[in-house]
Amino acid sequence: MARTALTTGDLAWDAVKDIHAKYHDVVAADVANGIALTTVCTERTILNIINTEAEAKATLSTNLVGDNNDLKFTSKLKGHFGNTIKIAYVDPAAADAKIGVSVSGTTITVSLATDANKAITSTAANVKAAIEAVPAAAALVSVANVAANSGAGVVAAMAATALANGAGENQIIIRKGVYARAGLGDLVVAVPAQSDIYVGPFESMRFEQANEQLYIDPYAVGVTMTIRPVLLPRGV
Repeated sequence: MARTALTTGDLAWDAVKDIHAKYHDVVAADVANGIALTTVCTERTILNIINTEAEAKATLSTNLVGDNNDLKFTSKLKGHFGNTIKIAYVDPAAADAKIGVSVSGTTITVSLATDANKAITSTAANVKAAIEAVPAAAALVSVANVAANSGAGVVAAMAATALANGAGENQIIIRKGVYARAGLGDLVVAVPAQSDIYVGPFESMRFEQANEQLYIDPYAVGVTMTIRPVLLPRGV
């Protein structure tokens, strides 16, 4: 799919310019396909990014068969980044297996303990302790018993399930271009919750594409995040 097309709003020393129409609300298509900004001069282009979304941590509360075996996982990553975290409980289908935790990217996999008959024996308390004992996993989530759960109940296998409802912290990526300094790579810009920031100007030899555009990739849809590209007057 094609990138969303944007152009800059002009500022001038001696004229009033209506640049309000240049505010662009970030939508799902922008995240999926990116934004292509056409500007006459990248060295005079800045982005005003406004994110009024409040910070909220992503969470997951399990709902397993049985009693006293549900846990609540809360992201330690900010905002939308917490929505990338997944939790999986795996039945090893082996006798006398020990509980173990592995982390791949932002997916935490708990291989459950079993008895001599291959039945799962890990309780929610065991899972909580196992995750907290692995630094890579503990860096991603905090773990607590779901309300009215003691943690003494045996858990069940659970497919990888994502945390949800993280909001606020976001980011945009200005993609490297095709010219001499593109080797410096992309520019990743953090967009904190409830922030109003300016980014730029942009070096053409690093960021300009062959079609004389800048490619901008928002990380996640922030329902209240807008991008306003502005072309500064000459001499600024």
